[in-house]
Amino acid sequence: MSTIPGEIRVLHVDDDDAFAELVATYLEREDDRIDVVTTTAVADAVAALDDDVDCVLADYDMPDRTGIEFLEVVQERYPDLPFVLFTGKGSEEIASEAISAGVTDYLQKGTGTEQYTLLANRIVNAVESYRSRRVLEERKRRLETLIDNLPGFVYRCENDPGWPMEYVEGDCEQLTGYTAAELESDDSLWGEEVLHPDDRDRAWDVVQSALADDGQFELTYRIVTRAGNIEWMWERGQAIYEGDELVALEGFVTSITDQKEHQRELERKNRRLDEFATIVSHDLRNPLAVASGHTEIAREECDSDHLDPVADAHDRMRRLIEGLLDLARDGETTVEPVTLASAAEYCRQNVGGVGELVVETDRVVRADRSRLRQLFENLFRNSVEHGARRTSGRSAPGDSVEHGSTGNRTSSGDSVEHGSTSSRPEADDTAGDFDPPTITVGDVDGGFFVADDGRGIDADAGDVFTPGYSTNRGGTGLGLAIVRRVAEDHGWEVTLTDGADGGARFEFTGVEFADGDGDGD
Repeated sequence: MSTIPGEIRVLHVDDDDAFAELVATYLEREDDRIDVVTTTAVADAVAALDDDVDCVLADYDMPDRTGIEFLEVVQERYPDLPFVLFTGKGSEEIASEAISAGVTDYLQKGTGTEQYTLLANRIVNAVESYRSRRVLEERKRRLETLIDNLPGFVYRCENDPGWPMEYVEGDCEQLTGYTAAELESDDSLWGEEVLHPDDRDRAWDVVQSALADDGQFELTYRIVTRAGNIEWMWERGQAIYEGDELVALEGFVTSITDQKEHQRELERKNRRLDEFATIVSHDLRNPLAVASGHTEIAREECDSDHLDPVADAHDRMRRLIEGLLDLARDGETTVEPVTLASAAEYCRQNVGGVGELVVETDRVVRADRSRLRQLFENLFRNSVEHGARRTSGRSAPGDSVEHGSTGNRTSSGDSVEHGSTSSRPEADDTAGDFDPPTITVGDVDGGFFVADDGRGIDADAGDVFTPGYSTNRGGTGLGLAIVRRVAEDHGWEVTLTDGADGGARFEFTGVEFADGDGDGD
């Protein structure tokens, strides 16, 4: 096609050079958009085809080959290029051959100049039709490319509760399990099989309300895929009218299942924050306020050096409470490669009462380093407090260590910092000496486990991960709740089972592993 807007470049092939020049003169006079290039040999014409030709005009009877044979050459290279056969050898046989071969037009040479007016009109019409097809084909190609890259599909359907599909194009099979042909061939498939039964009436009402307004609609609903899965869809469409008659609905549908899952995750985190806020603001702050009040009264009644450490402990507990609130609000993780062995060893050094740490893994996980340490630390403290086996009837030092830490401690005996409301051990929990537990960290399919050889957890204990759950009257019940939250914030699942040695075993799955070595622990 010519690169100059409006210009029509014609390649004229005729073995009569004088006649070819005459045709060129008349055509250019008839329409100033026409520019004719003439040649007397088919070989030269073939070479000229690449010079932005809009139309080929050729004689039938030429020395080196016929016009039909030349047409075949043109069609091989430019199958849609207009080709007009202009010949003095006219007959029904030639006309039939030309039409069968696929010429754009056929015109027999005459003797008067009016033939050039007719010829010019035929050429202009052929080129304009050719250019229009090119434009439409390019638009169609761009539209198909756009649809192919959209995360969904476009449709045209009737305004009927069954939503009969007239046209479907795009990624419908991946989203629904049904092909476009299946949706187009069944008048009720979308409305009665794909659209979720609980959302059908609402979807109909939303669209009809929009049609009564401006004809544009937007809605979300669920579908049931061919495989039986429930997926969330978002749709935007509009009414198509011919005059005043509604003839169809056209629109776009895409999946928003991931967004819905994200929304539910945010709602879950908000509920979790509320749970922690309730525990911190009531179950912890109230006893702390009572203790602090009595400490101040004691200061007024007596002068004792023991009251300063008590007041300091209360201050540390207040900081612990604020830390818990901050932790409840922080669900974000910054992941990096972390070696399980080094993280576990780091926490063993910060938790008093652990007997032996056995690490049976060299895996490197992608995790938030401080949150992973927090997870290990709370599990280790849980093992020390609730997992150690009693060996005598005498109280053991350090038995009141309470799990529920929000940070990494360097002191193993600070029971106040770990969430305990009293530095005095509870008789029911700590009476007697305890063998320090052996804690094992190892591999499971898709993750890792932390197990101890202690007393284990009663099968009837309920959901031990619930915030506030504790078998220790002085405990906060936050330790295992924090463990579960750290796991969930990483996208892991945590389950509690019996350990091989009779203790508790916590398994974490859905873990992303990293290549190479983790560092920094």
